[in-house]
Amino acid sequence: MPLVEEAVRAVEDWLTFRRTRGHDFLFTTVHGNRVHASRLQAIWKRILDRSGIKRAAVSLHTLRHSVATLLLQSGRADLVAIQHILGHTRPDTTGIYLHVVPGQLREAVNAHPLAVRNGHNSGQCR
Repeated sequence: MPLVEEAVRAVEDWLTFRRTRGHDFLFTTVHGNRVHASRLQAIWKRILDRSGIKRAAVSLHTLRHSVATLLLQSGRADLVAIQHILGHTRPDTTGIYLHVVPGQLREAVNAHPLAVRNGHNSGQCR
């Protein structure tokens, strides 16, 4: 999985610190055992409680969805890259991130080569 350099260093530090076990799970308990999904959910709930966020719909999946959406909207990752990052095997699974806001549509039309070449790109698409 691609990671920013700071995350790579943090993972390397963690792997040298954590207890060695007969598995390759990255996230472990203080005893070196695998952290189960239910435990991650409990940790997430504690983080939300401390943050003051009251929306029940904010979940770990919401966080995953937000990261993928921001990557796509920033233009720094295309849908195929996001598909691989998320571990989706089918492109249509990643397609849910293709929701588009009107401003993005205007930018796309204004950036089209024909709009620029024919002088129709005055910076304004209506």
